[in-house]
Amino acid sequence: MANYIRSLITALILSILLGVTSVYGVTIYSNENAGPLHIRSQSPVHGLRYTPTPLGAYALKSGETRLSATTDVSSIWANGDDFVMDFNMTDTRLDWEHGLGDGWTLRASISERRIINAHLDQPTINFHNALGLGQDGRGDVDKHRALIEIPEYGILVTDFDNENFSRPIIMGVSKQVYHKQNLALAITAQAQVETASSGWSEQGSIDTSLQLDASQRLQNFSLHGSFAYTWFEQDNFLGLPMRSSLYHGSGSFQWHQSKSDSWVLQYLVNEGAADGAGELKKVNHEMSLGYQRYWQTVKAEFAITENLFHLYNSPDIAFHGSVTVAI
Repeated sequence: MANYIRSLITALILSILLGVTSVYGVTIYSNENAGPLHIRSQSPVHGLRYTPTPLGAYALKSGETRLSATTDVSSIWANGDDFVMDFNMTDTRLDWEHGLGDGWTLRASISERRIINAHLDQPTINFHNALGLGQDGRGDVDKHRALIEIPEYGILVTDFDNENFSRPIIMGVSKQVYHKQNLALAITAQAQVETASSGWSEQGSIDTSLQLDASQRLQNFSLHGSFAYTWFEQDNFLGLPMRSSLYHGSGSFQWHQSKSDSWVLQYLVNEGAADGAGELKKVNHEMSLGYQRYWQTVKAEFAITENLFHLYNSPDIAFHGSVTVAI
């Protein structure tokens, strides 16, 4: 209950900030290039089903089309009493957005999550050493393992390196319902169909979501908030029971260093995906620090993600890169 309340407080604080700045903020810049990091949860259990991405609330202009290519590479490390997870994962996506006018935006994407050997074990150890963080047993096991073990549910998976476990297609539509003094609100409905046939995900399962995004631009800063609720068809993972619906929230603080680049601090929370196995049922917390660079029709962004609070239900460390082209 405490984790649930903490996550709701995070969303409420951001909403209050957006409301205050809409009244008292002095706007001297346009909304161009204002948007959150295009990062969804890199938790391996959340990745089995639909995972919302913060979208920002500013609608595309009529006839405007954007194409994006995104890759996230994460190191998963969970060395707990209830389960052990140790592997690397990639999350690759292609997104298409098209403005219809009057605040409407069509969306479509195809993505793939895959287990690979990304050789992140030593860089992760070095990163934790540099920040003075503990290693939690990372140096006591073989590097480049691929292991999932959840004894309570009789789950033991090894030797699944370079295996695709999810390849969904997503379709959706957004409607900007409010836009005044650079404060914007948008509602998005999306549906995901799983096309991969694997032991992890159920081919043909359908997930749906309803999402509210808010964006506020004031001087050389922007604030972005997102809250989504999702409903899932797949209800288990190798025998581990999964929740049938979840909430998701995010808050982003963006500093526009200039008209051509910005820095973004983004906090993402997701209700625990599993209905058992210790920390897998607890709220997932991920903090990302990213940099965005803009050209006339191109945006590139890079980010690094760390987990917070419950360290075993989210990525140990993750790296993000994305390129968006407006056509």
